[in-house]
Amino acid sequence: GSIVSTDSTGATTAETAVQPSADDGAGAEATATATGVAGSEVGSGGEDEREVRRPLRGLRGKIAENMVRSKRTIPHVTSGFECDAGELVALKDRLDATHDQRITYTPILVKAMIPGLKEFPTINASIDDDTDEIVEKRYYNVGVAVHTDAGLLVPVVENVDRKSIVEIAAELEELVEAARERTIDAADLQGGTFTVTNVGSHGGHGTFGTPIINHPQAAIVGVGAIENKPVAVSESDFEVRKRLSLTLSYDHRIIDGVTAGGFAEHVIEGIEDPDVLLSRL
Repeated sequence: GSIVSTDSTGATTAETAVQPSADDGAGAEATATATGVAGSEVGSGGEDEREVRRPLRGLRGKIAENMVRSKRTIPHVTSGFECDAGELVALKDRLDATHDQRITYTPILVKAMIPGLKEFPTINASIDDDTDEIVEKRYYNVGVAVHTDAGLLVPVVENVDRKSIVEIAAELEELVEAARERTIDAADLQGGTFTVTNVGSHGGHGTFGTPIINHPQAAIVGVGAIENKPVAVSESDFEVRKRLSLTLSYDHRIIDGVTAGGFAEHVIEGIEDPDVLLSRL
């Protein structure tokens, strides 16, 4: 998971943003929304040295601080779900074949979150720690974790509910390229109301993770790799089908298991039947 340095409104502030120096090993474009930057090694440099110490400061220090704040402030609960991905694969292939824009699973899954976020508004909410108020967002800005050489960045696609899957795909492609080239604007890393992280893209065919919530958001979903698995179709017969795992971490102060399950069910219905998804958009 990744932690975004924010104030109670979800915007990165001058006080919490870190401007990296030349010693940070990151470009000036990087902000505290990065989740991994290598530090300089400190030690005697001997070949037989058994330990290497690095200072936990700069971006990495701020990241560590934000992760601790999220875990200390938010009582995390993670629920896991699995669904059939055959129709998702077919939809992706169909869209990819009929549009010039390259279509991946991510923009479809980002779009698939919207009906659930609208039906269960506390998933798209935050807690204002200063006023002890629940702030339900009626706008849908979805952050997508992206691996870069500097670590994870979380570009935000704004107003996802108003954009088509193809439009989301095009915008994500630009944001991902900018993030990996470290030319992304700080504004494109701010203002998220919900986050999607792809644990299946990290290698090892990952299907399950326990992502850390981007404080002050209330929830984050981890998407696993699509895998072929045997599925019982009767008491004695099995079929190999494409399966997708989802893990939802949520703030237990305002979201209970019933709400999390209802949200997941809503999302899964859209993934398993694109006609349902498209009818809700």
